[in-house]
Amino acid sequence: FLYTGFRVDELLRDGARVGGVVATGRDSAGNSFRLTVKARATVIAMGALLTPNFLRANGVRNDWLGNNLSIHPAGAVTAWFPDREFNNSLTIPQG
Repeated sequence: FLYTGFRVDELLRDGARVGGVVATGRDSAGNSFRLTVKARATVIAMGALLTPNFLRANGVRNDWLGNNLSIHPAGAVTAWFPDREFNNSLTIPQG
C-alpha cells in the first residue's frame, strides 16, 4: 500500500526491533487522524539531515548515527544572454 500526505510521528518498537510506524494525516474531509502501520521491515528515508534526528528522537542509539556526513555544496551562477540558453535548471551545478 502507498499512503501519501502523512507525517510519521513515531516508530513502533519492541526492544531493538522496529515493527512499523505511527503517522498523522488528514482524511478526505480534512479531519486529522492517526494511522498505525505494522510491518516486518521499516525503511526510514527522510534524507541525510532529518533521518538521524528522527531516529535519535525515537530512541535509536548508535555511535555512528548522524556522524561523518559530508556535503558538497553546489551552486550555479546564472545570467541572461539573449542569444543562448544554458538550461541551468536541468544540469548538475559543478565547476
